[in-house]
Amino acid sequence: MVTLKGFNGLKNGVLINSFDLPSNDPAGGIHLTIDSEVINVRFSAQFQRLFMSIPLQPSQIGIELSSIAFNTYANGVEIAPVSSISSVTLAPLSTSSLGLAGRLIPQNSAEGLATVSAIFNNYIHGMDSQVTVYGASAGPSDVSDLLFQRY
Repeated sequence: MVTLKGFNGLKNGVLINSFDLPSNDPAGGIHLTIDSEVINVRFSAQFQRLFMSIPLQPSQIGIELSSIAFNTYANGVEIAPVSSISSVTLAPLSTSSLGLAGRLIPQNSAEGLATVSAIFNNYIHGMDSQVTVYGASAGPSDVSDLLFQRY
């Protein structure tokens, strides 16, 4: 019997190393670039006990896509659509780089403004912000609807 461990939604498995807001975006809002990593590793039991806060996503399989896109939310407010800047390879049992670009959506509601303000306030104070990411598409285009449907 062979057991294949999946990505488990990559929950807590994506780390944003840095981001930049270099200019106004032609579609509205502020252009956004992100340097991130997808963690798909398995640690020994001893290592897990020492560092329980490190996200664990041990999948023995990987994927390679021509593109991938997401919609990001914080506090139930959509804050940014982002997509890969090149092809995507999530190698099995490893950490993979993932460059993304998109835009911060202009917020007009009090809730939206408060949410974005809290994210930047957390960033300035060196604190994490919780965001939820939903898949929007994945390449090649003929499989995107199959891979990322909301459940």
